[in-house]
Amino acid sequence: MVQNTKAKFEKERQTVLKALMKASKECEGSLKTEYTKFQATHDKFCIDKAPHTQNFKDLFSKFEVEKEKLIVQYEQQKGEDLSF
Repeated sequence: MVQNTKAKFEKERQTVLKALMKASKECEGSLKTEYTKFQATHDKFCIDKAPHTQNFKDLFSKFEVEKEKLIVQYEQQKGEDLSF
């Protein structure tokens, strides 16, 4: 009877082990697939981001130049107002 129980337990253990291994392989496959999709999306985002980043830098640079011009004008005007 103990041998029967041991054999039954071992058979069930093997069945559970096989099911876990199968699920693990399926999960690993799904993770690889999703990672590949993520990597492709990430790569596309990085490629698309570069021109937008450059446009932002250019715009910001123009803003800084205009800001400096306005500061100079303000300082000149302030100096003219004080000389009266």
